[in-house]
Amino acid sequence: MRDIAIDGQGRALLAPGLRLCDGDLLRDLLPAAPGGEQDAVAVDAQGRIWVGYYGGVAVLAEGRWQEMPLAAGCGRAVRDLACGADGVVWVGTDAGLARYDGQGWRCYGAQSGLVGEMVDRVLVDGQGRVWAGHDKGLSVLGPQGWTHYPLDAIGFVRGLVADAQGHVLAGSLYHGISLFDGQEWRPYSSAESGLPGDRITALANDAAGRLWVGTRYGLAVQDGDHWIIYREANSGLGDERVSALALSAIALTMPPPTSTPRLGRLVGQVRRGRGPAAGARVVLCSELSLSQGFGDNPCEATPNRRETRTGADGAYSFDDLPAGHYAVAAEVAPGQWMMRTRVLDAVRYAVREGETTVAEPIEATE
Repeated sequence: MRDIAIDGQGRALLAPGLRLCDGDLLRDLLPAAPGGEQDAVAVDAQGRIWVGYYGGVAVLAEGRWQEMPLAAGCGRAVRDLACGADGVVWVGTDAGLARYDGQGWRCYGAQSGLVGEMVDRVLVDGQGRVWAGHDKGLSVLGPQGWTHYPLDAIGFVRGLVADAQGHVLAGSLYHGISLFDGQEWRPYSSAESGLPGDRITALANDAAGRLWVGTRYGLAVQDGDHWIIYREANSGLGDERVSALALSAIALTMPPPTSTPRLGRLVGQVRRGRGPAAGARVVLCSELSLSQGFGDNPCEATPNRRETRTGADGAYSFDDLPAGHYAVAAEVAPGQWMMRTRVLDAVRYAVREGETTVAEPIEATE
């Protein structure tokens, strides 16, 4: 899932595919939205549903979809949507930022002062400023024009939210959360503060003013001066890789409690040539690095990692493992790591309470 929004009835709208969830039933939204897969969804102040797809946006009003193709120069791939209180819709695209005012489009790119090109996150704050997270950092459009904050200051922004005090919080894919107080950015929270990790993927505020944070390693909510962490093992969370967040206007009295972690087991085998790889080092974590930039092992920068070695038969076992999704890698030769991959990502195995999950064999040629 790439995006989520809440409609006026408190139902969740999920993109791509534009499905509707009322908490009990998940179904396709009808009438079907145009444009094939919809990568962005938003609800405006009038309760109208906006979707973004390759080539344009559309709005559902009075039971019918009205399409607005992107103007030339505004890009083609829509990556995010934000609806302003004034009715203007801001669209992040693969060529910058686009503005639709109900009459036509205005494009913002390098020629208009926007530094980045691939705009992945858009926020309209309470002051009417437009924030755009992109491939070169973060930019904000205010009354005096654009202000830019480079990657080395803010990181790759994957979450943007404004709080009740008018501060803007930015969640970075690698550097935790930063807060803009109107003058400068300062660190707001990192893994050392109690977050499940620094890889932030989504931010949202609830009606009680609590900050919710989606990460690559679980969902967190700031309750007072501490974080409550939801993982697959201690809650009903379906996957610890949280990609999008949206919160209903109905405030929770208290965040849901966590439970005692549920435990399972994962086993597998490492082979070298035609025989077992005895004594091979095997690591397990929720997310493996597929780059060659890791040091000692591809799990070293992730939380909740484990390590073991294979027996004489090449078999390994991770016992008393919290329920969740895990990837494994084996060091088949000094510094040479092997893992099962599909579509540029490591295969992740679901571990369930009281069950043994069997991983696919890791095989290395001689």
